[in-house]
Amino acid sequence: MSFTRYNPLERTVSSEMRNYDVFLSFRGEVRKTFVDHLYTSLENAGVNAFLDSKKLEKGDEISPTLKNAIENSAIRIPIFSKNFAESHWCLEEVSHMCKSGGLIIPLFYDVSPTEVRNPDRGAFAEAFQKKKGRYSKAKINEWKKALAKVASFSGWSRDDTLGFEAGLVKLVVQHVFKTLQNVIPEENDPDEPPAEAEEIPPEEIPLEIRNEPLRISKSVFGMEECMNKVINLLDIDSEERLITVAICGMAGVGKTSLAKAVHNHIYHKFDATCFVYDVRHQAQHTNGIAKMQRHILKDLVKFKDKVNDEAHGQSLMRDRLRSIRALVILEYVDDSKQLESLRGDWYGPGSRILVITLDHQLLNDGQVKVHKMQGLDREQALEPFSWHAFMRDRPDEGYEKLSQRAVNISNGRPLLLEVLGAHLYNKDTSYWVKICEILKTSVNQDKYAALRLCYDGLNSEQKEMFLDMACLFIGRKRESVISFWEASHCDPIKGLTDMILKSLISLDEENRFAMHSELRDMGRAIVAEESTMPGDHSRLWKPEEAEPVVMEGKGTEKVRCLTYLQQEVTLQTSSLKTMCNLQLLWLDGALIEGDLAQMPQEIKWLRWENCPLKCLPCEWTMKQLAVLDLSFSKDIKAVWTTFSDEKGPHNLKVLKLNYCTNLQVLPDLGNHTSLIRLELCGCTELKEIPESVGLLIQLKHLDLSNCYNLTHLPETITNLSSLEVLFLSNCRNIRKLPDSFGDLTVLKKIKLDGTSLKELPQSFRWLFHLEKLTLHGCCKLRSLPQSIGELICLRSLDIHGCSRLRAFPDSIYDLKSLRHLDMTDCQGISIGEKLGNYVCMERLILSNCPALRSLPTSIGQLNCLRHPNMNNCISLLRLPEEIGNLVCLQELFLNRCHNLCELPQSIGNLSKLRILEMEENYSLSVLPPSFSRLTSLEHLKSGLEGLRSLRKLHVAGFGLHVARNSNSILRPFQLIKETHCLELFSFSANGVPESLQHKMQTSGDDLLNVMLEINEPCTGVILCFMVSFDGSITSLSIEISIGRDAKEIFNTKLLNHSKNVVGDQIFVHILRKNHPLVTMMQSGDVIHAKVEGDEERNLIRSGGMQLFSEGEDGTKEDLILGRLGKDLTLIMEKYNEDEDDI
Repeated sequence: MSFTRYNPLERTVSSEMRNYDVFLSFRGEVRKTFVDHLYTSLENAGVNAFLDSKKLEKGDEISPTLKNAIENSAIRIPIFSKNFAESHWCLEEVSHMCKSGGLIIPLFYDVSPTEVRNPDRGAFAEAFQKKKGRYSKAKINEWKKALAKVASFSGWSRDDTLGFEAGLVKLVVQHVFKTLQNVIPEENDPDEPPAEAEEIPPEEIPLEIRNEPLRISKSVFGMEECMNKVINLLDIDSEERLITVAICGMAGVGKTSLAKAVHNHIYHKFDATCFVYDVRHQAQHTNGIAKMQRHILKDLVKFKDKVNDEAHGQSLMRDRLRSIRALVILEYVDDSKQLESLRGDWYGPGSRILVITLDHQLLNDGQVKVHKMQGLDREQALEPFSWHAFMRDRPDEGYEKLSQRAVNISNGRPLLLEVLGAHLYNKDTSYWVKICEILKTSVNQDKYAALRLCYDGLNSEQKEMFLDMACLFIGRKRESVISFWEASHCDPIKGLTDMILKSLISLDEENRFAMHSELRDMGRAIVAEESTMPGDHSRLWKPEEAEPVVMEGKGTEKVRCLTYLQQEVTLQTSSLKTMCNLQLLWLDGALIEGDLAQMPQEIKWLRWENCPLKCLPCEWTMKQLAVLDLSFSKDIKAVWTTFSDEKGPHNLKVLKLNYCTNLQVLPDLGNHTSLIRLELCGCTELKEIPESVGLLIQLKHLDLSNCYNLTHLPETITNLSSLEVLFLSNCRNIRKLPDSFGDLTVLKKIKLDGTSLKELPQSFRWLFHLEKLTLHGCCKLRSLPQSIGELICLRSLDIHGCSRLRAFPDSIYDLKSLRHLDMTDCQGISIGEKLGNYVCMERLILSNCPALRSLPTSIGQLNCLRHPNMNNCISLLRLPEEIGNLVCLQELFLNRCHNLCELPQSIGNLSKLRILEMEENYSLSVLPPSFSRLTSLEHLKSGLEGLRSLRKLHVAGFGLHVARNSNSILRPFQLIKETHCLELFSFSANGVPESLQHKMQTSGDDLLNVMLEINEPCTGVILCFMVSFDGSITSLSIEISIGRDAKEIFNTKLLNHSKNVVGDQIFVHILRKNHPLVTMMQSGDVIHAKVEGDEERNLIRSGGMQLFSEGEDGTKEDLILGRLGKDLTLIMEKYNEDEDDI
């Protein structure tokens, strides 16, 4: 793939032909809506987009003008909508894009990539059927081939912004502008994955891969230097038991983003990681510390039980975590007691705690290292501000000075840069001047001034939604919240879209609402300003404010939302009666006494977990109710008996009855046809679902997980024409699904794990929109339907533990959209040569498959594969050479493959491989020379101690052969790749290479010294030491210093080793050009080396240095390293011969 630099000033424009930045291909149905918004935003961002304003109306060929526009556009964006294929001109445009080459980025508006890739099925099927007979077979095949090619490229989808079109427009514009500014591929190569391929982590991750990167904004600027400083403070390669580092700084400066960036850079070096959000806020809740302790235990060791209190949590952590090397991040700690409860001596050796706090003074125990974070400087700050204010990396013409003023007001704080920039987007200069003048005088007096200004720009309805979010809904999923707002006569979609575009709120990776802590605090301050009396506040969420209002009846008609989550308290209806406009009431565990007819009648969201009643009383008027949550109410046997038409909750949209373990019957669901979500997880006494469930034609989500006594589903369930999600996990008495199950044609996700199903109905073939199918632990399942290959949208298939499956139907290899396949513990299934059909596969889990002897050569066609796992495949003999074609491979797990005798030479081609695990592979005798080319390798789990047959090893860019010692177990080995240093240590040997340029001499004080002669620019240094021990030691360090003019100007420790070390050892260090030692040393300097250990028996016998300069292709370095490798090989082979003779 060749590349061309883009310069927006070098466009050529003539009357005959004009170069465009972007060519938009679309069907007329989206012209006046999405396309118009996109085109306008591109033009406003300075992107020259081609939009055919006339659009062809007759003729079979696209005009020369359109062809020229396509050929001379830097980026081509086909916008696929449902009717796209009805236009043969649109198809011709896509075909010409493929013929002419160039960068194509598809946008899937209301169709999926699978439907475009397979036009004979799905949204395009009818359109192509109509074209038969009218167009030649060759032409139709040409169009289909073009669609399939384009649909295989990485692009955008409305799902990327959860259906919000404004957010999608912003996403496209930013990506297009960045692409134009950087590098533009001249042609898409279908065999090479896109540079920014969509990464969708599966929801279920195998136990061996417990860590994943955290989602972080792509618009983080000026972070790398800070990240490296924090990583150095963490000293992750040290085996020190526990190190705590605090990131301190003012609010909105980017502390959380920095912590996430650090996590994503080092998470793979830990057994497990945990991010605890907003510690100070969670600590305010009842049993908050215990809940956070459970969160940590769950993330680190999959703990699922209850934590009773703080002391119980500490006891559990001390017992369960002592062997776990963990990385724990604690966000917004504001009390030293919080830190004491969550950070203790219970974590395993090498664990690290990263604390985010506003005030470093609370960390005064002397055991915490501190990184103080400052705001961005003016030059750094201008770019992120411009992205939000102008949707590009610099200000528009005429806005340069105003932008500098706004940046100065923001004081380099990323939050203010983002929010203020979004607020000023698309505003004229007069408005900019007005805002800057207002903030100039107020920003020093009110810390929320700039944020308050953006809040004031919302309309009254959006302001109410913002305050609801700040006080109540952070961390909540969108369905219940949107249902509440709709019942309150708001327009949640428009309001959310505006607030997301203004950067006031966001959605996290789990589709939960998120808000920056400073915006949250501002919103809560606005509510507190409403009155000095809590009973006059619109929202009450703090226990200390809610308690006197609830218990003493001080609430007024101004109270709109009330949360009082104190267990086992008794409330009187008279104290709630005065809050007549109450719309949200959360009362977990409370008992209500009095006349229930007096309860506020405007309630739209009632959460009453641990409700002590057996059923809700019919005299309580609930006609406005939209969300009802009675989860964990063990006394509930029926939700309600009968309601009159005037009082019943007929507008109910969300009903949650999770873990109501005595619930025996459901109400007549025909009275609640507005339901969109029904949760019955853990209702263990529920034996049947009423036939009336079939009347819920708006229902999208149905959760029946852990309903152990449920024996069947009613036939009417197949009438749920809107159902997208169905969970039947651990419904162990369900043995059969309805024959007409395939009528649920819009289903996207089904969990059938732990059921007693023996087969799936043949009608499964009609589930065209199914994306995820979980059959984990279906140990009675004997076969998959022959038609499973027709599930064209299926992206994840989990058959983990389906031990009775003996073969796959041939059609399973037609699942072209499959990204995740888990076959763990599938005892009798073999993998066919058609495995290569899975062109989108990212995760392939084949653990514990004893029948697996080899992988098909077609595995080399899985260009998107990132994470294959073959742990415990005890019959696996070898990997095919074609595995070297997996250019995206990042992690490879081969633990306990006892019969694996070799790795292919092509493994060196895996340039992105970061993690390789090969524990207890007793038959592995050779690692190929190409192993040295694994330049991205960062983690080789537990060294190579378990490779008992290993004779040769090639590592670290030079052919270093390590022969086994007389004990048949390789000496401790570790490979650590950092930004500037590669360390290889603890190789048994008895000398250093003679070829080293600078030999070190031993002085009287047991130091090694050498004077440098540097004749050309130096970009790297190789240091090699031979250290002798009489017996063994348990700690060791090597210190290097630079002497100049009889003064020490620099010193550093290259090694801080705390494992048991025995006998003669060679230590090799390669320091790159950005290591301080390399950058500071000059000709004539004296380099000193000293070894220190826990005993005085250590002795440096010899040492040396080799300087090298890096050519453009690295050839000179490779030659030096290769020569050194040969010398080391001879030394260690000679050493082992001597050992064997003994």
